Order: sequence, then C-alpha cells, then structure tokens
Amino acid sequence: MGPKQGSAPHDGSTTRPSAGALPAHAGSRGWDSVVRLPAGSIPPSVLSNQQIAQALQPVPGGRALTTSLVNILILDDGRIFAGMVPLDRLESAAAAG
Repeated sequence: MGPKQGSAPHDGSTTRPSAGALPAHAGSRGWDSVVRLPAGSIPPSVLSNQQIAQALQPVPGGRALTTSLVNILILDDGRIFAGMVPLDRLESAAAAG
C-alpha cells in the first residue's frame, strides 16, 4: 500500500498534494503577495506544539505569528494567511475570502 495523497513517502520521492491542500495567492505575486492555505493544511499537532503556541498572539478570529520579516495569520476556522506584509493586510485578505 502506497503513501496517502499529500504525504511524502520514506524513499525520498514525493507525491502530489491533494488539490484542496495547495496554497493560493490572494492579490499580487510580488513582495506584497499573501499566500492562502485552506483549512487542514497544517496538522493539528503543529499548532498544539507548546513552543509554537507561545509564539502566537491572539487576534480577532484567530492567532498570529508576527516577525519583522513575515506575518502568519491562523484563523479559528483553520485557514492560514501568510506574507511579508503587515498583519492588517492578512486580516483584510482573510475577510475577502
């Protein structure tokens, strides 16, 4: 039995991720682009990791990881928005869909 779709087999080869797990761009594709990941793109174990949980700050509708280089918005519904843009830009992209 082969690996499930979207997972990497142990032999170093890769499989194609399921269509619902592919990231999408919200807006432009330059430095100010926002990447949108559908709910379920990150395993729950990653978000429940204590070190990651400590780095996330609560924001309306979810949690955010903010740095001087990149911001990541993880919504309560599981969608994820990331980019080298201010957090309010991620929140606007999330509100738009």
